[in-house]
Amino acid sequence: MAPICVLPNELMARILTIYALETDALFNFKWAKVMYVCRHWYELALAAQSLWSFIYLVWHGSYDRLFKQLERSGVAPLTINLTLSEFAQYTDIILDECERISHLDVGERHNMFTS
Repeated sequence: MAPICVLPNELMARILTIYALETDALFNFKWAKVMYVCRHWYELALAAQSLWSFIYLVWHGSYDRLFKQLERSGVAPLTINLTLSEFAQYTDIILDECERISHLDVGERHNMFTS
């Protein structure tokens, strides 16, 4: 069996994605803890555009965080969740990224960060 450090980057990125999916952590960034394992995993996670393409627009963060996430998502199709009350606040951003949005979930209320 090969040590994990010699696995191809594409396979490691896929493993990180599976981890994020299985732990239901795509939108709340709990998957990002693996970035602190070592420099190699940090760089892999930064380069894994699909991991950054799950955007939850109901937080009290800054626009800088959102734009950094959009930048890191590269050309990956976006999945965006937001509430109806925040839709107007993010309309310009959504329109700017409309070609990349593969799924837009606008609900009355989301509880992404409760688990």
